[in-house]
Amino acid sequence: MGILWVLMGIPIFCFNEQISAIEHANPINISILTIFTILGRRSPMKKPMPFDFLLDYLPAGIIVKPAIGMFYIYFDKKIILIFRETRKNPQHNGIWISTQREHHASLKAEIPAITHFELEEGFDTAWLLLNDKHEDFEGAAIQLCKLVTGKDHRIGKITPASTALFQ
Repeated sequence: MGILWVLMGIPIFCFNEQISAIEHANPINISILTIFTILGRRSPMKKPMPFDFLLDYLPAGIIVKPAIGMFYIYFDKKIILIFRETRKNPQHNGIWISTQREHHASLKAEIPAITHFELEEGFDTAWLLLNDKHEDFEGAAIQLCKLVTGKDHRIGKITPASTALFQ
């Protein structure tokens, strides 16, 4: 179960393991956090998070930041994944994997469902894609989450935004 917490005006989705630490750090948030937890409601996001079953396979301490049609997943001071499901450009739906080019071959070999991420605009990116229409999407996604939980060095990038979330 998760709850929504606002940090410096930025909505952050937190998990029960983090609630007591947040309440201790900022007692003002106690009533809001307690209400969401007691009522058993998810955060009041406009659109439900796609592939939310994967949250059970990700480590405690992740931060989920909603964006338009996407949910950014941060862990260990890195952007690690983006969950995307929108009607516009559905070929890009699935899990975007933050990585570097030198890790593409080994990640694709380990999880064959992962593909190169291609944008029609000709923009080349170092991200990889696990398309939600792949026949082994669920199994591959769980395997990917296990790599994240194991802090696999091939997944994730430190960015200014990710660093700021963990300060």
